[in-house]
Formats: sequence, C-alpha cells, structure tokens
Amino acid sequence: MKEENFELVNKLIRENEDLYGQEIRATYGDELVDRVNNYLKESLDLTHAREIEEKLVRQLENLILASESDQQAQRIEEEVFKLHKEWLTLFYPAYDSKYHLAMADMYEKDERFLKYYNDLVEGGSKYLISAIRAHAK
Repeated sequence: MKEENFELVNKLIRENEDLYGQEIRATYGDELVDRVNNYLKESLDLTHAREIEEKLVRQLENLILASESDQQAQRIEEEVFKLHKEWLTLFYPAYDSKYHLAMADMYEKDERFLKYYNDLVEGGSKYLISAIRAHAK
C-alpha cells in the first residue's frame, strides 16, 4: 500500500510540475516548491486526502441546501472550513490563517480553482470561499 501511495504521490507531483511548475516556481521559488514536493513524497497519504475531499464535497452540498439564516447552516459552514483546513495541511503543513485566507483570494481570482470546486459541487466555490473567510482567524 505504501508503495502504491508513493507512486501516486510522485505521479501527482509530476502532473503538477507539468501543468503549473513554471508558474509556481516563478511565484514561490524553487526552494519552497522543492521543499513542499519532498514533504509530499515523505508524508502525503492520498487515500486520506481523498476521504477528506469527499467529506468536504458532501458538506458543501449540505451547505448549499441549508438556509443561510439556519443555525445548522452555520455549523455546516464551520465544518466545511475545518475539512478544507485539514485537507490543506496534508499538502502544506505550515498552515496559518493568513495562508488560508490567501488561498480563498486565489480561489476567487483564478478560474482554474473556481472551476475545480464548481465541478465538484455546482456553485461550491462561492460557499467554500465564504466559509474560509468566515472562519480563518
């Protein structure tokens, strides 16, 4: 199982480098990108990451269906935030709220991220961004 995970993580890193490597290296520098890639190779459990993402999708669906003034909606929004935070820390362990808020800004401004979350849950990007901004403090 570990060997399979290692191969999948390496494939994920290669795909990310092929698609975004030049952009992220220009933005964040080779040292940080290499450090994150090494962390992923050593620590990322893709099965766990997928489980968290599945829970996140279900909670986003629940949040969209809930009434905005409903206390349950507020609880679901907080759960969406917590799941996204947990998912992020699997990929980048140096979590802080400023980082999470910057991710929300990037999600809002970059069509690729809007599309990713909207493809998971129709309209999901708006709700995820709102949850992050409401709870990342």
